[in-house]
Amino acid sequence: MNCGLKLLLASIFLFLTHSLCFARDVSVHWTPNSEADLEGYKIHYKVGLADAPFAGVGAAEGASPIDVHTATAVTLTGLDPALNYSLAATAYNTAGIESLLSDVVVIYDIIPPVVSIISPKNNGTTTGNTVVSVSAVDAGGIARVEFYVDSVLHDTLRTAPFDFTLRPTEIQEKSYSVFAVAYDIAGNMTQSSDIRLNVTGYSTLNDALLSLRYVLGLETLTMELFTRLDVAPLDMITRQSSPDGRVDIDDVIVILRRSVGQLTW
Repeated sequence: MNCGLKLLLASIFLFLTHSLCFARDVSVHWTPNSEADLEGYKIHYKVGLADAPFAGVGAAEGASPIDVHTATAVTLTGLDPALNYSLAATAYNTAGIESLLSDVVVIYDIIPPVVSIISPKNNGTTTGNTVVSVSAVDAGGIARVEFYVDSVLHDTLRTAPFDFTLRPTEIQEKSYSVFAVAYDIAGNMTQSSDIRLNVTGYSTLNDALLSLRYVLGLETLTMELFTRLDVAPLDMITRQSSPDGRVDIDDVIVILRRSVGQLTW
């Protein structure tokens, strides 16, 4: 027996059924064997990538393996377009002896993932460390989720949960547009709707440095900056700032702790 069958991908079709569910037809053909005792061929398929066993179900032609007798081409119909499939062929002789699997062909899904930002809500206001939670779903599996802040890539996660953290040292007090992009294993991608995220109450390391320079007599402050930096003391019960009309080392400490996410108000 020739164990060197080579399975060739011929075409992939996508059509709409009457039930408004998408299904997929996959046609394959291969180079025929030349042995005199050749009896026929079998098509093996499975959901997922190429690892054995090939025990697939779902094709209208039946469960794997499918005996196609002496045909050297076959079309599997009704496969789920949202799933990845692996296909291979074997030949068998009149004694029922079957060859090894041919080269494996992987048919990737053609349905993109579903992705959305589930929290915080659109146009919400946040302070301190902010976690943006993203839902990403795909029947064939999610490869990665990218998180963008004002159209600039901020972070990438490859495993769930897809929770992205914005820290005070990374952003400023302003309104941001944020969205996520999900990729499935097949390379299909979907971008979520963007949301507006209004950031307020942040202090930055630059604020801490500026207040320290003022305390050391190395900097002068405008009234606007003085008001911004006059944050101490901090009420430890209500967690609210209680400005006392001066900027001193207590303000430096509070601003520094706030800038690294240890304090919020």
